[in-house]
Amino acid sequence: MIKFLAQIYNPAIKSNIGTGGSTDHDVLVLSVFIANLIKIMFIVGAIGSFFMLLLGGFEYLTAGGEKDKIGAATKRISNALIGIVILLSGYALFRLINLVFGINILNLEVPVI
Repeated sequence: MIKFLAQIYNPAIKSNIGTGGSTDHDVLVLSVFIANLIKIMFIVGAIGSFFMLLLGGFEYLTAGGEKDKIGAATKRISNALIGIVILLSGYALFRLINLVFGINILNLEVPVI
């Protein structure tokens, strides 16, 4: 009986009530924007970490045995590796959320009430 009552159409009530005045197109644009923003952040983070790793390696090779330069280079290398680990763990967390809860953050679907 409840299913039947939920299917009754009332012409006096607007069909987009509860959506904040937005349409399905606005929600689609928001979900695509969020998904693309997350992907771009991962790409920029990976490229930045990779170049920091290369720069740290170059600084280490050209340190010439000076302890200060070697220390700075090893710190840059370790920070770049920590950045890569953080990116990989974030991606693994997104995959885990997708597997456990069924929410695909990289292909987000925003529900409309």
